[in-house]
Amino acid sequence: MKRLTKSTAVALALGMLFTAYPAVTLAEKPTAAATLTQEQALEKIKSITTIPDGYQFQNAAYQEGSGQTVWSISYLNDNPFHTGWINISLDAKTGQLLRFSHEERDLKQAAHPISRDKAREIAQSLLRQHAGDKVGQLQEIEAPARDFMKGIPNELLQSFRFVRLVNGLPFHYDGVTIRVDGEGKLREYSSNWTHNIQFPDAKPALTSGEAQLAFEKALDIKLQYQRIYKMYEENEYNLVYGTWPSHLPLIDAQDGTSFDLQGKTIKSGPTTFQALTEKPGTPLATEDLDKEQALAMIKVHKINTEGYTLNNAVYQNHRDSASKHVWRFEYVIPSTDKAGQFLSVLIDAKTGELREVYRSTFDKSPDSFPDHPALTLDQARDKAIEAIKQSIPTETAGLALDPTFARETDYKFGGHLYRFRFVQLVNGVPVHNSGYIVGIDPMTGQIDDFRPDGPSLTGDTAHPDPKQAISQQDALQKFVKKYSLTLQYTPIYGTSTNPYEPSPITGAKLAYAPTVDLQPQTIHAITGEWLDPWGIAPPGSTKLLDIEGHWAEEQLRHMVGKGIFQVDKGYVKPDELITRGDMIRYLVLSLPGGGRVPKEDKNFYNDVPRDNPHYKFIQEAALRKWLTADNANFRPNDPITRAELAGILVRALGYQRLAQSTGTFIDKFDDVNAGDRYFGDIAVVNSLGLITVQNGLFSPNTAVNKAQAAVILLRAQDEMQDKNPIYYY
Repeated sequence: MKRLTKSTAVALALGMLFTAYPAVTLAEKPTAAATLTQEQALEKIKSITTIPDGYQFQNAAYQEGSGQTVWSISYLNDNPFHTGWINISLDAKTGQLLRFSHEERDLKQAAHPISRDKAREIAQSLLRQHAGDKVGQLQEIEAPARDFMKGIPNELLQSFRFVRLVNGLPFHYDGVTIRVDGEGKLREYSSNWTHNIQFPDAKPALTSGEAQLAFEKALDIKLQYQRIYKMYEENEYNLVYGTWPSHLPLIDAQDGTSFDLQGKTIKSGPTTFQALTEKPGTPLATEDLDKEQALAMIKVHKINTEGYTLNNAVYQNHRDSASKHVWRFEYVIPSTDKAGQFLSVLIDAKTGELREVYRSTFDKSPDSFPDHPALTLDQARDKAIEAIKQSIPTETAGLALDPTFARETDYKFGGHLYRFRFVQLVNGVPVHNSGYIVGIDPMTGQIDDFRPDGPSLTGDTAHPDPKQAISQQDALQKFVKKYSLTLQYTPIYGTSTNPYEPSPITGAKLAYAPTVDLQPQTIHAITGEWLDPWGIAPPGSTKLLDIEGHWAEEQLRHMVGKGIFQVDKGYVKPDELITRGDMIRYLVLSLPGGGRVPKEDKNFYNDVPRDNPHYKFIQEAALRKWLTADNANFRPNDPITRAELAGILVRALGYQRLAQSTGTFIDKFDDVNAGDRYFGDIAVVNSLGLITVQNGLFSPNTAVNKAQAAVILLRAQDEMQDKNPIYYY
């Protein structure tokens, strides 16, 4: 790394730009049940791992819960150029390592990563060190060979998963996950082990062939539309085949039935969607509603306001909302013993239709669903259908009850209600994550929850024609072939009465099931290719013909996988020069917080008209002050030089004042002079390791190709992450 003169001042200037970390917090004193004090926990950490130089103790917290006592210790690297943190959790009774996470930008370790075999040797050694008492009960399963950890793409990792064996069968919920970096250093360790549950005999009544037939019968593959979000472009909808609901069947190894995570039998059969009405109804209002007219609509919608007092009435105009003009009414119960109860209702000011109902019930006891509700589930369903037809009549021809979503929900989910989902239909096909949720009080039958479930569709949204889809049987066979079954133990969950704790595991069931670590993917219904759960081709699924063995292969694959780089018939074209317009698009897509250009924006450059494919991206970069306004033309089709990119990166990362300071940087480049326009920018990006130097030459006028852009963009992502770290809980 290039050194800066006045290093203390520069470090201070850069350090002030990084997000401040919380001060050290005092941990509560452990109870007598714990055998380790805080000091002993810190000493234990020293015996099991080495805290790198530059890291300082930051926090310690002691916690009791779920039958476990844990010390959580964190360390912070206070070097402003290499911000990083380490989080460690120990069993407070035994001192055994439970979790370890080390996140730090480290460019060199990704250059020549160790092999998979060497990484496995290290992982197995770490497993013996930290879970030696469990090694005989663990088995390695297939895990991604390499992955980019938690949004820090330069951290090229090798991942290994060891699952618990019980009676010789896997219990995937329990086990150890280990990740090591390119230098073989431990970056993540996570151990989970469930105690005090009974495992049934490992003797299935079904053969694997019989289980496979039961799985195929229970597998409900449904044609559906899936929204693909694209920044500054029209959102697309793929036509896909996927599971409905979105999980793969679990097959009871004794009787061949399909069951849910609570161990309850699921009735098999194809899910069907029937529109609520043949034709859309008429609006409830034909002219704009004033306050009193909108209030009257609350009675029309049969929203119970008895005992409440109107506390606030607001007219809102949402430019980007499907319901642009609404009246919001907020009610409270003016009583000290009813504190915390309030009701919020949104009425569409144009149509009189209901847009939202939320009723708080904080006065109610956080117990389970009522033992003796006044309404049955079927009666509540009828109430929900009636409410939808009454409340949004203009949409009922494009809505259908989702028969897989009808449940009794308790306090954990926001009130003791029956809840139902109504999905949107287009061409008779359900739209994934688009529709409404309706909650019915089991005692009164009133609507206590009414809200959109995902984005509403506009009439001009394009959807592929279902007639072009491959057959459902073909899609089903693809799923059956992809997800092979293994005999295993699956966890059975109980109900948590605490809304802030996960549901407890109450037992285990012998089942035939796919590997639980696999998320069910979808099939593009027209091309037949596999897509990830979000409708995008998963990384590695597209055959890339021109980057295998390339020095920037990993970075290029990452950019393709994230949809930042496009592939032309399998070709990435790593040596293709990047235009200025392309680079701005890549930057906006790569760095966080993009997609915020106002609709009524001014045009910054004469040569970037509104129909330019990069227009919105260049506008955002200009509004964010990433670009200078010293020229009326942007030259979007010109190749971008290393010096120009340095200037843009400095402004994107917020270091422009530092770059403009005089007398700060040493002139150590043979081809860049202190008086050059981009001298300060070049010094900063080089010091941060974003753009490197070869043989003393920065080559400021050399154009940047796609491979170089991939590496630089991932380093810039890292730097942005260091400045604005994301904390994972």
